[in-house]
Amino acid sequence: EGPSHQLAINTITASDGVQGEMSDPATLVTAARVVADAATRQVTFYGDASAPARLIRHPAALSAHEIVMNEVTQTVRSNTAGTFIFRDHADTLRPKDKAPGESGEQRDEYVELVVRWAQSMYFDHRMGLVHVSGDVQTTSQRGQDNTLMRADELQLELMPVPHETVALTSDNDEDPASTHWTVRKASAIGNVTFEAQQWEDRDAGDLRARLQVKGPRIDIDAPAERGKVIGQGTMLIDDKRTADETRSVAGVQFANGGLTLFKWDDALTIDAFHNDILIEGKSQMLHRLVTGDDMQAADKYVQLDCRKLTVDLSSTGGLSALTGNANATR
Repeated sequence: EGPSHQLAINTITASDGVQGEMSDPATLVTAARVVADAATRQVTFYGDASAPARLIRHPAALSAHEIVMNEVTQTVRSNTAGTFIFRDHADTLRPKDKAPGESGEQRDEYVELVVRWAQSMYFDHRMGLVHVSGDVQTTSQRGQDNTLMRADELQLELMPVPHETVALTSDNDEDPASTHWTVRKASAIGNVTFEAQQWEDRDAGDLRARLQVKGPRIDIDAPAERGKVIGQGTMLIDDKRTADETRSVAGVQFANGGLTLFKWDDALTIDAFHNDILIEGKSQMLHRLVTGDDMQAADKYVQLDCRKLTVDLSSTGGLSALTGNANATR
């Protein structure tokens, strides 16, 4: 009862298989229990032993056993393990004569980026910021291209991309007023392993090429198509293609196939638009034409030791696989 002796609702609790829809912005809800606090304008969604709570707010979906949404701050957080599925829209395909960030022909494609964590998640809808922690794992797939990443923490900075408003029909489940997002910057922190795979035939287990990067931290600037590994790390390119093939892995194309391993003490920078690699600090490159687990098992291999290594490769463009964008290989 309020000070004017009128009835006032402080909290509302719904339980036993809650399903509903919230507006502004439109959000579909499935939960075992929902508690809404009128004073703080905060809603908490709970899962149960059979299923987590689930929120769908296009272009993203969130699942966790406890999710807290604050209407005032437009934030969502969870201190339990969960999954975040994000549609990364790449509406602009840049021709090769355009610089990073410049527009090209329009298209409507996206890649679904799946992020899983063991500890916590925080999403600021207004700022387009996502932070997850605790054994973070990400996967994305488009056609025969696959990307995977593991880290202790992951930070994503999203940016809206323009799109045409379409009518909401039975064939189109997206809210026409929803915002399309793409990854602008990403930082993977702590025990980072990133791998991009290209399959000739996934079902038959025919892997064409893979790129694996390991380091303490990887920072990615998607519009500039630049990535940097900060600290001691390794990069392995396992290229099973024949010499006359010209396909690329994560936008970086190596000729002649085989296995190439880079090691460094300080940092590695990939400028994927120009296909340049800069390795700083005590560096080593090992290359052999045959693939396998042991770099020095083959009869012939090349070893290069130096303090600084610059690799100028054939320009194919595209760091998209690192950030899960649609145009992963060109």
